[in-house]
Amino acid sequence: MLTLDHYAVVDLDKPVKPETLNGVLSMFDNNANKFRTRICRGGQGVSLTGCTVSGLYTDKDGETRGLDGSVRGDCAVVTLPMGCLAKAGRFTLAIKVGKGTQKTTVRIVRGYVMETARPDLWKNVRSITA
Repeated sequence: MLTLDHYAVVDLDKPVKPETLNGVLSMFDNNANKFRTRICRGGQGVSLTGCTVSGLYTDKDGETRGLDGSVRGDCAVVTLPMGCLAKAGRFTLAIKVGKGTQKTTVRIVRGYVMETARPDLWKNVRSITA
């Protein structure tokens, strides 16, 4: 599948600093934007065995939706479903890693969703195969 991988490395010994996404997301993309965050301490990957990953996506109107994430090795992964990209405008994504009763925000991303054509308008567009 063709996904955009928004990758970052986070060191647990340093404070979380909000980052601004380099580029924009496109409206109505479905499961096309994966936010992968490598979790380290002192430059070494941290074991996330037994951890949970979740995301909180807040759109320009302040509407927040919870997202289920996953663990891939020493990375926390959250993928945005199409519902998150239904509105053009600014957004914030907080990624949390949890174990037991503890949840820690490891990454905060601010970005912009750009308005593009509705999905029903794409059905008549011809594809060219390379």
